[in-house]
Amino acid sequence: MRQLVISASSVLVGAAGHMLSPGAVLIDGESINAVGSPDSLNTLLRHDAVRLDYPGATVLPGLIDAHVHLAFAGPPDPLAALNTLDDAALLLTMAGHARQLLDAGVTTVRDLGDRGYLAVTLRDSIASGERLGPRVLTSGAPLTSPGGHCWFLGGEVEEPSQIRNTIARHAGHGVDWIKVMASGGNITPNSPPIWQSQFSDEQLRVVVAEATARGLPVAAHAHSTAATAAAAHAGATSIEHCRWLTSATYDDPDLNDDTAAVIAEKGIIVTPTIGTNYQLNEQRRPGFVEHQTRVLRWQDNHGIRIMNGTDAGVSPFDLYSHHRYLEAYQRAGFPNARILDILTRESAAGLGLADQIGTLSHGYSADLIVVDGDPLTDLTALGRLLLVVTRGRRHTPGSYRAPSAKLR
Repeated sequence: MRQLVISASSVLVGAAGHMLSPGAVLIDGESINAVGSPDSLNTLLRHDAVRLDYPGATVLPGLIDAHVHLAFAGPPDPLAALNTLDDAALLLTMAGHARQLLDAGVTTVRDLGDRGYLAVTLRDSIASGERLGPRVLTSGAPLTSPGGHCWFLGGEVEEPSQIRNTIARHAGHGVDWIKVMASGGNITPNSPPIWQSQFSDEQLRVVVAEATARGLPVAAHAHSTAATAAAAHAGATSIEHCRWLTSATYDDPDLNDDTAAVIAEKGIIVTPTIGTNYQLNEQRRPGFVEHQTRVLRWQDNHGIRIMNGTDAGVSPFDLYSHHRYLEAYQRAGFPNARILDILTRESAAGLGLADQIGTLSHGYSADLIVVDGDPLTDLTALGRLLLVVTRGRRHTPGSYRAPSAKLR
C-alpha cells in the first residue's frame, strides 16, 4: 500500500482543541506514521506517495459513537428490519447502516444489541477488508429479564447459572462487550417500564463478575435512578442512557448526588444516548431537551466521564450526517473543544481503545476525517465532510445510499 499524506490548514493533534496549523498526517498502510508540518514530513515520503491537500480545511480523528443498534431500522418502527428480514438480508441492512455512519464521519461504533451475533460477522468482515465501514465493537444480545426489554434478541436470563452460561456463550462468539438491561426500555411492548429495575443488585454483581473473569467490560442500560445506582455499585464499565428517572416523565428525576459520586470515583463512563436528532425526542417525550441539558451539566459538575452515543437505530440513521445531536452538548454549555474531545479522545478511552484510536499520533490507527472549515469555532463544519479515512482506506462522503431506506 502506498503512503498517503494529507495536508490541511489545521490538524487537531491534542486535547482541548490543540491545533497544528498548517499540518499534515502521513499514513502508511493502516496506521499513522507521523504528524507534523507539511514540510517536516517531506523527508519521510517515498517517491510514489499519494498527496492530498485541503486548504481551508481541518483534519481530526474519526468520530466515535459508543451506542448504536445496526440491526434496528429507526423511526417509525425501529424493529421493522428485525421482524421482516432473515439473517442474510438483515446483515446487508446492518452493513448499509454502518456505511451511513461512515458517511457521517463515524469511524468507530459500539453496537449494543443485535440478533444472532450478526454484528460480530459484520465486524469481522469490515476488519478483514471485505466490507468498507467503521470499526465495530459488539455485545451480542443484551442480557434481559424474562419478557424484559429487547427479550426478542435472545438474551433472557434469570438464575445465576443462566447469566454465566449466556456470558460464556457470548464470549465464545467473540463479543467485545457484555450488555445488560438493568432497567426497562421504550420499544418493547408489555415489558417493564423505563423507570423499573429488571435485575437485583446480586444479579448485576454476577453479570459484572462473570464478564470481568472473561476479560469483557459491561455496559448497563439504565434509565432509572435505582437501576443506575445498582449498576454503579456492581461495577459496570459504562452506564447507557442514565436518565435518572423515577417515572414515565421527566418531571421528577432523582439526581442522586451519592450515586453520582460513586460513578465518578469508580471512573464509570456514561453514554447519554442523545439521539441523532434529539429534537425528535422532544416531540415524542415533552421535556426531554430541558432534562437532557440539566443532566449533562449536573453530571459534568460531578466529574462524571462522558462518552458519545446517539442510539442510532432507535433514532434515525438517515439524519446522522446533520449532527444535530451536538446541539445538546452546546446547550449544556460545553465548549467546542470539549465536545470534540468527547467525540474522539474521551470516547476512545471509555471504550478501552485510547492507545489505538481517537488521536492523531504515530502508531495509531489511520482513522480520520477532513472537514471544510474549523470545528473549534463552528461545529457545523463536521457536516461538511470532504474525506473519511478508516484504517487507511479512503472513503468519499455521500457516495453510498443504504438499501434499508425502504423499510422506513
